[in-house]
Amino acid sequence: MNWSRRDLRLTRVQAAYLLSGQSSVHQRVQERTEIILETRRMLSWRRRADGTYYRGLSAKGEAAIKQWNERGNR
Repeated sequence: MNWSRRDLRLTRVQAAYLLSGQSSVHQRVQERTEIILETRRMLSWRRRADGTYYRGLSAKGEAAIKQWNERGNR
Protein backbone atom coordinates (compact mmCIF):
# COMPACT_ATOMS: atom_id res chain seq x y z
CA MET A 1 0.00 0.00 0.00
CA ASN A 2 0.98 3.58 -0.41
CA TRP A 3 0.64 5.87 2.56
CA SER A 4 1.42 9.55 2.56
CA ARG A 5 4.44 10.85 4.44
CA ARG A 6 2.00 12.40 6.89
CA ASP A 7 0.38 9.01 7.58
CA LEU A 8 3.80 7.51 8.32
CA ARG A 9 5.09 10.31 10.53
CA LEU A 10 6.30 9.17 13.96
CA THR A 11 7.45 10.83 17.12
CA ARG A 12 10.67 9.69 18.75
CA VAL A 13 8.70 7.81 21.42
CA GLN A 14 6.51 6.05 18.84
CA ALA A 15 9.53 5.01 16.79
CA ALA A 16 11.24 3.67 19.91
CA TYR A 17 8.17 1.57 20.68
CA LEU A 18 7.92 0.18 17.15
CA LEU A 19 11.62 -0.66 17.11
CA SER A 20 11.96 -2.25 20.54
CA GLY A 21 8.50 -2.68 22.05
CA GLN A 22 9.44 -0.30 24.85
CA SER A 23 9.01 3.46 24.71
CA SER A 24 9.23 4.55 28.31
CA VAL A 25 9.88 3.36 31.82
CA HIS A 26 6.54 4.90 32.76
CA GLN A 27 3.61 2.52 32.28
CA ARG A 28 1.08 5.24 31.41
CA VAL A 29 3.31 6.63 28.65
CA GLN A 30 3.79 3.11 27.32
CA GLU A 31 0.06 2.41 27.30
CA ARG A 32 -0.74 5.72 25.62
CA THR A 33 1.84 5.04 22.91
CA GLU A 34 0.31 1.61 22.28
CA ILE A 35 -3.18 3.09 22.00
CA ILE A 36 -2.04 5.75 19.54
CA LEU A 37 -0.18 3.24 17.36
CA GLU A 38 -3.11 0.81 17.38
CA THR A 39 -5.48 3.61 16.41
CA ARG A 40 -3.17 4.58 13.57
CA ARG A 41 -3.07 0.88 12.56
CA MET A 42 0.68 0.55 12.88
CA LEU A 43 0.32 -2.47 15.17
CA SER A 44 -1.60 -5.65 14.58
CA TRP A 45 -2.16 -8.92 16.38
CA ARG A 46 -0.30 -11.87 14.88
CA ARG A 47 -0.52 -15.57 15.57
CA ARG A 48 2.49 -17.72 16.40
CA ALA A 49 2.87 -21.34 15.31
CA ASP A 50 1.95 -22.50 18.83
CA GLY A 51 -1.40 -20.72 18.62
CA THR A 52 -0.60 -17.79 20.89
CA TYR A 53 -0.94 -14.20 19.77
CA TYR A 54 1.45 -11.27 19.96
CA ARG A 55 1.34 -7.66 18.90
CA GLY A 56 3.59 -6.97 15.93
CA LEU A 57 4.14 -4.35 13.28
CA SER A 58 1.57 -4.05 10.55
CA ALA A 59 2.59 -3.23 6.98
CA LYS A 60 1.96 0.43 7.78
CA GLY A 61 4.14 0.22 10.90
CA GLU A 62 6.95 -1.35 8.90
CA ALA A 63 6.69 1.40 6.27
CA ALA A 64 6.77 4.06 9.00
CA ILE A 65 9.93 2.58 10.55
CA LYS A 66 11.55 2.33 7.12
CA GLN A 67 10.80 6.02 6.50
CA TRP A 68 12.07 6.88 10.00
CA ASN A 69 15.37 5.11 9.36
CA GLU A 70 15.79 6.63 5.89
CA ARG A 71 15.44 10.11 7.34
CA GLY A 72 18.22 9.33 9.80
CA ASN A 73 16.14 9.90 12.93
CA ARG A 74 17.70 7.08 14.88
